[in-house]
Amino acid sequence: NSYVKTRIQDNLRASSIRAEIVLINSVIEHARHSDTNFKDYKNPIKDFNKKLYSLAIPAKDKFFRFADTSEQEKATKEDFIKAIETNKNPELIAIVKLIMLTAMRRAEVILLKWSQVYDNFIQLKDTKTNPRPVYLTAEAKALLNSIPKKPNQDRVFSYTVTGFEASLRYHLNKFGLRDITPHKLRKNSISEFVEVIGSDNSLLISEILGIRDIAGLEREIKTMPTSGLSSQSEVLKSVGHTTSAVTKKHYFSLNLKNKK
Repeated sequence: NSYVKTRIQDNLRASSIRAEIVLINSVIEHARHSDTNFKDYKNPIKDFNKKLYSLAIPAKDKFFRFADTSEQEKATKEDFIKAIETNKNPELIAIVKLIMLTAMRRAEVILLKWSQVYDNFIQLKDTKTNPRPVYLTAEAKALLNSIPKKPNQDRVFSYTVTGFEASLRYHLNKFGLRDITPHKLRKNSISEFVEVIGSDNSLLISEILGIRDIAGLEREIKTMPTSGLSSQSEVLKSVGHTTSAVTKKHYFSLNLKNKK
């Protein structure tokens, strides 16, 4: 109980503390079953007060979308891009924009190589999940074409993953936007990609169950600028998820605001 209270005072989230407790429990149980000296040892994890978790910081909200222009309590996409474009390093600007245009993972963009870039897609091989093509919209193509190639260097960007993270946090903190992470940018992009396909896909159907304003939903759905992402399966391949359940659980958030 004392340990959990201390970790709560360290401002850890409940999920992080729970993960630590699970690890400690595993170590104790392994000792109890592998060493006879600990066989009769009482595992304190079994009796600690689990209600203490409720005092910790709750889990992060999985929902993320940039605000509409009518909402002033959080940043719009335009506000965010303007803030990013004030950075003096063009590489940082390009990395952020490429994440937003492709929904690629942070490391996939930062470690991107020119040998992976083709006319209409990027071929990813070393990924968190399965190798996949990432389809390029006209905007993404234009962005890549604007990046100068360095002689005898296959990598598109010179940043390390940790170096980019530190630079981005420092820059966004100046604008009060430090809570917007590359992961949230990916969430927003995936939501937009799926949203524009149409209402005859399982991701959309699962979201609109119980929603009465179908006409309002349909007004929100736009048309993709390219045929590269013309189906739900193509979106799932492009963003690197093997199942729609993973995308829905962690990334998909429909924009259902009523428009006047």
